[in-house]
Amino acid sequence: MADEKPGVSDEGSPKIFKSINGWIAGLTGTVIALGGLTAAYREFFDKPSEAAVEATAPTGNETEEAVPVDETAEAEAPALPEKYESGSLTLEWDGTDWVETSPEGKVTRFRQRSRDDEETYAVDPANDMVIRWRNAGGELQQSTDGEESWSERYSVSLPE
Repeated sequence: MADEKPGVSDEGSPKIFKSINGWIAGLTGTVIALGGLTAAYREFFDKPSEAAVEATAPTGNETEEAVPVDETAEAEAPALPEKYESGSLTLEWDGTDWVETSPEGKVTRFRQRSRDDEETYAVDPANDMVIRWRNAGGELQQSTDGEESWSERYSVSLPE
């Protein structure tokens, strides 16, 4: 004890370095732990449960989740076609949403996101799906990857 130099550890390095390294390691561990907790929270609480997604997914259950709607698109909607057909499937504007009704009677609601003279975009937030179609009819496309890619869902035409 008499040979001990103040501020120097047994290994010969200053004690301050041991303390700083400990603090850095502790803070790094805390940041990683908080990041993991945040990811877990988002996974469990910010996303709908699998049961809820399955209940509203392809079964066509109605979704009541609020989605921002372009107010100018709603104002333009009555001047453009409000109903489309694809065989016995219908896609019809009900004044609030686009309602897709399958031949089996399954209903899926799409909230209109935007509409102009040429094209309409609508979203199904429960399934993270965006659909788009030309107002004159033709191929209705869907995207489930944030609009990175589009695939044909079905073709629509104006009713006769």
